[in-house]
Amino acid sequence: MNNSPPFNIEKLKFLLDNPFDCFWVFDITTTRFIYISPAVFTQLGWTVDEVMNLPIDKIFSPKSLQKLMNEEIKRYHHFITGDRRPEIVSSLGEYEQYCKDGSIIPVEISTHLVCDDEQSGAIVVGITRDITKRKNYENHLLNVILTQQGKIRELEESQHTQPALIIHFFGKFLVTLRGSTLPVKWRTTKTEELLAFLLQHDQLCVSRNSIIDALWLETDGDKAAKYLHTTLYNLKKDLKAHDIAFDWQLINGSYCFSLPDYSSDLQEYKAMIKMEVTPQNVLKIVQVLETIDVVESLSKKSIRKIEAGIRLYRGDFLEENDYLWAAAQRADYRALFERTLYTLARYYFLIHDYPSCRRIIFKLIDLDILNETYHEMLLKIYIFEKNNDAFMKHYQHLKALLQSELNQPPNAAIMNLYQQCHDQDKLRTSDKNIYYQPFFKNN
Repeated sequence: MNNSPPFNIEKLKFLLDNPFDCFWVFDITTTRFIYISPAVFTQLGWTVDEVMNLPIDKIFSPKSLQKLMNEEIKRYHHFITGDRRPEIVSSLGEYEQYCKDGSIIPVEISTHLVCDDEQSGAIVVGITRDITKRKNYENHLLNVILTQQGKIRELEESQHTQPALIIHFFGKFLVTLRGSTLPVKWRTTKTEELLAFLLQHDQLCVSRNSIIDALWLETDGDKAAKYLHTTLYNLKKDLKAHDIAFDWQLINGSYCFSLPDYSSDLQEYKAMIKMEVTPQNVLKIVQVLETIDVVESLSKKSIRKIEAGIRLYRGDFLEENDYLWAAAQRADYRALFERTLYTLARYYFLIHDYPSCRRIIFKLIDLDILNETYHEMLLKIYIFEKNNDAFMKHYQHLKALLQSELNQPPNAAIMNLYQQCHDQDKLRTSDKNIYYQPFFKNN
C-alpha cells in the first residue's frame, strides 16, 4: 500500500509561483521555452508572454551567452550519447541577464537535463535566482578587507615615517604631535590662525601683504606689520617648545618659511581627489561599461583612493574656526567634495553597486537636501532594487520637503519615476492571475 501523501496541485502551483526564484523548462531542440513561472516578472520586469517570445540573445549578456553556449553544447552532447555522470546531468553557474529596463543583474542558474518524450533529445529544467544582493555583499566584504589591509599597511608605514606634526584643516584646525592625540596649545589665537594661513598655501613663500590683509585687515599698516612680526616669534617659540624647528626669511616682500616635518589632511585630500577625479575618468568608465574587467581594474586603481580622500573630509574646511579669509576656500573645497561624491555615486550606479551608491547619495543629500538630481538617483536605485516601500516613503518625504521649502512639486523626471513605480506595483500585484501558465496538465 502506498502511504505517500496525495499529490497536491495547489502546493505545486504555490512553489512554482515563488516570487523570488524563477522556475523554467527549455527545449534544446527548438531553442524555445516550454514553461516559465511568473517570478520572471519580479526578477527581470518581463511578463511570461514577453519572455516566451524573446530570442535567447535578448535574455543573456553576450559574455554570459558565450559561456552558456560553450558549456551547454558540450554537456548536451555527452548527455544524448548516454553519459549520466552527476556533473553532466546537473549544473550550477553564474550568469548575467538583461532586465526589461536595460539594466543587467547577476543570476545563479541551476539546471537539470532530462530526456524528451522521443528519447532522442533533452529538455533543460532550471531555476534562476537573482543574486544581486549576494554579489553586492561579496563586493562590500572584499572592499572592507582591502580597506583594512590598507589601514594595516598605512599603520605599519606610519610607525616608521610618521611626521613630527599632524595638521587637521577639515572641521576644526588642530595640530598634534607625533605619538600624541592632544592638540598643541598656542600663546594666542592669532598664532594658531597664522600657522593655518601659512600652511593652507601650497607655496613655501607667502606675501607679507596677503598675510596682513587676511589677519589684520582693519589694522593700521605699521601696527599690522608689528603684530605680524610678534606673532611669527610666538609661533616659533611655541613650536620650539616641542622641538619643532620653524624658521623664516623676508625676501622681496614675502615670508619664506621652513617647517620640514609635517603632514596634513588637506595635503592628502588634494593629492587623492585632484589626481583621481577627472572628467576623462568618468568618460572612460562609461566607454568601458560593457567590459566589466576593465571597470573592476579601474575601481581597484582609483576608487579606493577617492574613498580614502572622502574619509578625510570630516567637515568643511576650517568650519569651526572664525577665520574670514577661509570662507572662499571653504566654499571651493565643499564644491570639490560635492563633485567628487557625485562622480563616485555615478560610478557605483553604472556598475550596479547600489548599496555603495546609496551610501554616497545620502552624503550628497546631507550636503544639498533640495538638489533633486540626488533624490532622483536614490529613487532610481530603489526601483532597480525593487524596493517599492522605500521608494514610496522617500518620494512622499521629498514631495513634502519641496512643497514646504520651495512651494513646488517634484520635477517631471521624478514624477515619471513615481508613475513607473506605481504602475509596476499594480502589475506585480495582478501578475500571478494574469500570466500564470500551467506546465502540468490535469488528466
